[in-house]
Amino acid sequence: MISDLKISHLVRNAVPQRPVLIKHYKGKAGNNGSFSRTDRSSRDEIPHSKLTTPVQSNVARVKLAMSQVEDRGPDTQAESANIKQTTKSSYDKEMEKIKSQLSRGEIPEELSETLCLVPESSEEGRQFQNEIESFAMRLYCKIPGSDLGLKEHFKTHDFKKNPVRFLLSKSVEPNAFFIKFSQPPICILTEGLFAKLKSGNYAGSRVISTFDELGLVLCHEITHLKINTKYGDVPNSKFEEGFADVLPLEIIHEKGLNPEMALLLFERMNESLKQMKIGEGDIIITILDVHPSELTTRSILEDYLAYLRKERGDLKPKVQSVPFDETTPLLQIVKRSKHTSYIKSRLQSIPNYDALPVSSKILALSGIIQDMEKAYPVRVSDLRKEIVKLYGSIKTDEDKKAVKVLANAIVSFADRNPLLAVGFTVTLRNLAGSDIYLKKLTRLEPIYNSFEEFQKATKGAIKVTVGI
Repeated sequence: MISDLKISHLVRNAVPQRPVLIKHYKGKAGNNGSFSRTDRSSRDEIPHSKLTTPVQSNVARVKLAMSQVEDRGPDTQAESANIKQTTKSSYDKEMEKIKSQLSRGEIPEELSETLCLVPESSEEGRQFQNEIESFAMRLYCKIPGSDLGLKEHFKTHDFKKNPVRFLLSKSVEPNAFFIKFSQPPICILTEGLFAKLKSGNYAGSRVISTFDELGLVLCHEITHLKINTKYGDVPNSKFEEGFADVLPLEIIHEKGLNPEMALLLFERMNESLKQMKIGEGDIIITILDVHPSELTTRSILEDYLAYLRKERGDLKPKVQSVPFDETTPLLQIVKRSKHTSYIKSRLQSIPNYDALPVSSKILALSGIIQDMEKAYPVRVSDLRKEIVKLYGSIKTDEDKKAVKVLANAIVSFADRNPLLAVGFTVTLRNLAGSDIYLKKLTRLEPIYNSFEEFQKATKGAIKVTVGI
């Protein structure tokens, strides 16, 4: 099993996103939330604001910490260290496996599922490749007689000699990625980039609405690719992100497009992320993310555009780009494309799944959990969504028997994948409708009894600690 954080080591992306708050075992993350390169805290930790409570809270925490230290003997410490080493070893092996797959031209299964990739072998996958590649060739062709000097490596590319794979992700979040270690190199654009904003100042406008803006995003990712080709696997940085923001302004202007659209793209991108509540109010992004802050990025773009105007005059082309609409071939390809998740494909293989009674659906989901050999986070998330659809539908004795089978399947799953199974507990409780009923489930009974005892023993301390 590998986490989203393994994928985080593989990507460099166009925009900062919400950070995934991770546990130490997941290692270092990268430059965008689920793809971040900085150590993050665990979601399970109490926010700092909850720690700065009255004296009683601090006393309670000190006592709790002391009791934990006293109970933590040498054997426990050794066991903990062994678990960490085993997890790290497993992480490293899986990471090397993924790198190897990418270097052989393969797309790792978890990468495909996590990023909701459209198969590149599908008709839409091939059409998307052709559309983006032909546009990229226009952007990176060398103008006869031009002397690019040191920038030639970054402003030209022979896509026939050194092909780049352009893949489409069905993710609704507006973003783009360059995948490190991939041969041939892979750049990914998400469907969210072409979506319309639902509200705000730009309601009805697409995040990317013209080829000017598409060029800016595409050149940003290819700049990451070029840096990776020239300097190897170096850590990403704010300097690299800034360079990948301003160089595209030069490239698209030299190819007859409008670099001044960068500010409008930046505004719409930020508006889209805010509407999706990605990174909203999260100071961690500002402190740890390798992208420059929102204000810094805007300042960089404004200053460099001012510099280009001084050096080159009016930056607007004589012929303005036509805005994308429903008849634009690229948008039609994006709309027709499909990604079928693992869970969806399993359910589609069950005859008339949607028409099955509730008990049969629960048993079907139980079967998927039981024989799921590779437990990726995205699969667990998709399974939970299917279980949520059944909330409030447990009516008959057959339904209750089926829930017991599901509970046992989840417990068995937790034995194999304890870190991924955490969210299943709440999902299962809501499905069953009450904690009382869950206590009667065969294998879960001792777990819930222990949890209830823990709640009673710590009730007072918890109230003081979190200020209930």
